[in-house]
Amino acid sequence: MSIEARDVAFSYDGERPVLRSVSFSVGPGELCALVGPSGSGKSTLLLLLAGLDRPERGAIRVFGADPARRDPRTQAPGAGQPGHGPVRAEIALVLQQPERQFFNQTVEAEIAFSLKRMGLSPQEIDERVARALHDVGLPPDVYLKRSPFHLSGGEQRAVAIAVALALSPRALLLDEPTAGLDPATARRILDQLDAWRRAHHAPVILVTHDMAFAGARADRLLALSQGEAVFFGRPAAFFREKALVERLGLDEPAPSAFLRHLCEQGLEVPYPLFDVEEAAAAVAGAVARATGTAGSLGNARSVGNAEGPRSAGISGITAPARCAGSAGETGNSGSAGRIGSTEGTESTGNGGDSGNTGSAGHSHRRRQKNRTAGSGPHRGYLDVPGPLHPLDPRAKTLGTLFLLAGVFALESWWGYAAISALLLLAAAYGKIPLARLTAAVRGISFLLFFTVVVNGLFSPGEPLAQLGPLTLTDRGLVRGTVLGMRLVLIVGATTLLTAVTKPLDLAYALGWILGPFRLVRVPVSELAMVTSIALRFIPVLSAEAQRIQLAQKARGIGIEDRPLKRALSLAPIIVPLFAGALRQADELGLALEARGYVPGRPRTRLHPLQFRTADAAFLAACAALALVAWLWL
Repeated sequence: MSIEARDVAFSYDGERPVLRSVSFSVGPGELCALVGPSGSGKSTLLLLLAGLDRPERGAIRVFGADPARRDPRTQAPGAGQPGHGPVRAEIALVLQQPERQFFNQTVEAEIAFSLKRMGLSPQEIDERVARALHDVGLPPDVYLKRSPFHLSGGEQRAVAIAVALALSPRALLLDEPTAGLDPATARRILDQLDAWRRAHHAPVILVTHDMAFAGARADRLLALSQGEAVFFGRPAAFFREKALVERLGLDEPAPSAFLRHLCEQGLEVPYPLFDVEEAAAAVAGAVARATGTAGSLGNARSVGNAEGPRSAGISGITAPARCAGSAGETGNSGSAGRIGSTEGTESTGNGGDSGNTGSAGHSHRRRQKNRTAGSGPHRGYLDVPGPLHPLDPRAKTLGTLFLLAGVFALESWWGYAAISALLLLAAAYGKIPLARLTAAVRGISFLLFFTVVVNGLFSPGEPLAQLGPLTLTDRGLVRGTVLGMRLVLIVGATTLLTAVTKPLDLAYALGWILGPFRLVRVPVSELAMVTSIALRFIPVLSAEAQRIQLAQKARGIGIEDRPLKRALSLAPIIVPLFAGALRQADELGLALEARGYVPGRPRTRLHPLQFRTADAAFLAACAALALVAWLWL
């Protein structure tokens, strides 16, 4: 088999598993449709297959090798020969909306960028670029010099797929390549991908919500639900499982659904068929047989006893009995999470309850959002019940400012230790994971190191060590450590504040605190709005940067280790990130205008805040702590 997964399991940060014991295989030249509700683990599975992450349990083999390993000994057969490299280099992955990772000025430069890093000759690069454009239906002489940013949505998607095809992959993985496209454009791109697969005899795994394409073109279909493989086999066998299709929230292709209704009414028609013309011809043939008018309807392409499509795995099956038994002929698949053996079906071998799929996508997206909401002190609001969350945001913000004022007054190590202990206790009391605080500190680790080193080398004091022309002093080292401790406490306090306070509430609190400055014509409302937008966009842009970096890594564009090369290699990430930020800023401006936002106009709150006894007690405790720090610590 070209691609094989055995009992693959994976989870993010030790949370509830995203994938559980997934097993399947795809042979050379086969197209496998990966379907299931949102959040069922489809995109995660593609990342594992591409070698961009490693499963926690189980094994993945692509052309006999582990795609996640970097050891040269795991190279695919033919490694070391021209055009061959580690197995991961032979897998092309196209993530969702790949056109958002463009960063070059012409289509030619965009496609050729990854090829130049492979050390290919200019002639071979030109040939590959032209061939890739031809494979996706774009004439090279028309599109080579055009800007990818000025193409239509369908053309951009085609160019993005051409970027992957230019790498001459032996396997192709695509995550919803037609998402957001009109039906005609989507169908054209799918047809071109299918033609490329047939021409190169390459395995293709494609995440799709187009059930008609999955039924008509796919050789295999893998259905996921809550991280489990609840079906793997022929598409026709899957769509005969009516109860399973409905439980997954998927739509049966219209031709197949129409034929099922007909055969449930007793008309002998082949079921299922996924092509409209095949279905129409089959119905015409069935009517001809039923009415004895085969002579007049003999023109129905002779498919009265129609053979099913290649993917159906059936030949001339007329199916009243199949229709009647389609919901349950394979046994208790709904509750067992296992599909029994039927014609054209392979058991997934997965146990456990796989019901209640409706909420799987939402819960997984929430976990992903919390996991990828940024790094450092800007990881964002943590939506968990805790005693600090209900407090008035004005009290929490003002109390944090009091605490920060006390931090700047600290003069003893005991003071820093005491404030640190209080922050840890506050995090535990507020049910904030310790990992949130440690991640925030890691985010400023370089700044901490820089602060200690600069102060240690450029402050007066007793010499401790001689580093060339520079001297490390005791007073400088102490001063740098003190400043570093202050940074840690500031980051810790602000991390706690943003973890227990929603961005809009925090912006409102800042506007309330700055309210008196309105008397001197300071645009307080505008500052509060800008703060609110910044707090919302920091995690969004951080997650976008991670997504772009992952997509560019799939193209073979990595981040170099050496400083100069690292700076140059950031361009493929920074350019799309800034372009995306500008695009989102433009959309945000239109949204604000559409909602009637006018700068300087007083705003009202849907739920007015009320200062309660608990808020006053919290504020008093923070003020007292700041006073103690000023006077005694």
